[in-house]
Amino acid sequence: MGPIEKGISPFDPGKPVHPELFIGRREEIARIDRAASEVTNGKSRVLFIRGDYGIGKSSLAKLTHAKYSNPDEEKRLFGIHVMLGGSKTLDDVSAKVIEETTRSIYSERSEIKQAVDFLAKYITKAELFGVSLDVEKIRDDAPAVKDGFLSFLRSVYNRVKASGYKGILLILDEINGIAANPDFAYFLKSLHDQNAVSDTPINLMVMLCGTKEKYGQITGNYEAVARIFDVIEVYRLGDSETKDFFVKAFGSAGKQVDDVAITLMVGWSNGFPVLMHMIGDEVFYADRDGRIDDDDTERGVAAAISAFGRRYLDEQVIKVIQSEDYWSILHKLLTNNVKNVIDRSFSKADISDGLTLDENKKLDNFLQRMKKLGVIASSGRKGDYVFTNSMVLAYLSIRSVTLKTSRGKGKP
Repeated sequence: MGPIEKGISPFDPGKPVHPELFIGRREEIARIDRAASEVTNGKSRVLFIRGDYGIGKSSLAKLTHAKYSNPDEEKRLFGIHVMLGGSKTLDDVSAKVIEETTRSIYSERSEIKQAVDFLAKYITKAELFGVSLDVEKIRDDAPAVKDGFLSFLRSVYNRVKASGYKGILLILDEINGIAANPDFAYFLKSLHDQNAVSDTPINLMVMLCGTKEKYGQITGNYEAVARIFDVIEVYRLGDSETKDFFVKAFGSAGKQVDDVAITLMVGWSNGFPVLMHMIGDEVFYADRDGRIDDDDTERGVAAAISAFGRRYLDEQVIKVIQSEDYWSILHKLLTNNVKNVIDRSFSKADISDGLTLDENKKLDNFLQRMKKLGVIASSGRKGDYVFTNSMVLAYLSIRSVTLKTSRGKGKP
């Protein structure tokens, strides 16, 4: 992966962060490194990178791939980063794995020509910067690979280990479509167990990236699969890490940033990588003189908030939080009653105490509408609720403040 170009926005909302700009996650990286050490010494590990949407799971996976693919890395692993978006069956999973394995091997063709020959039947056209693949041939072979998945990975490993690779890193990302399929849980457990009891086990690290909901679907379909997972939780970044990211990102593009502007961006993004990228990108293009100040930041934040709402929230949610009936309830809820972004919980009784008589009359309807839209859910005890997504909670917090400011002293 090449360096970041000067003068081009270093922010890329919706995509994993460039490894050069990766900040923080020391504890998570240390746990991954420990697993890599065990794998290169003959063990197999299955890691589950778990966290909310937009929290940076794919960026951590991308960094892992880049780190252990490096020829200078002592624990070098042959990385296959598979995006499973749209996959609903194991045949779909197998097809995506074949495709990404072929691309990964071709990118290292100067080192592992034998492996390129092994998968040459899937390549229809080889070019300087990549390959065109025979998708139909891959789909035809997917069922056989699915039934002999460990054998397929062993064939790959046997062809790359002479080039200095000490194991396979298989990253299964964007698992939303396949997580609910019971076959997927059995597949993961079987792959791990078969390798463990094999006469010729391969050094294998499997990394899955998903939310708590998707983790629950997989383990709910087959409880025993939970025993193979080493769960690594990914939370929002701290203020210091968020500041370092903005300083590093803008610096890589040759932009100077005022301290006040950095402070504003840190506060508004709340440590969520998706918000950090959306805010950074909008602020980058709001600047006209090469130096980012608070005016640039305010314009960029306003644009980023609107873009986030359009991209991630249902139109009905936006109507609810902007309505004359509910905006003050939401503002008081988020200002006084939600414990924190990670905990996300609140109590109806606590909200009620801070509302006017008219607002209390509308509270039940507000809660039911937010629940129906999937923004909140019952937490298990009567009258207690939890926001279903911490990034959406952060967005709603920002939106309630901007609505409060734009409407003056309590006037919609």
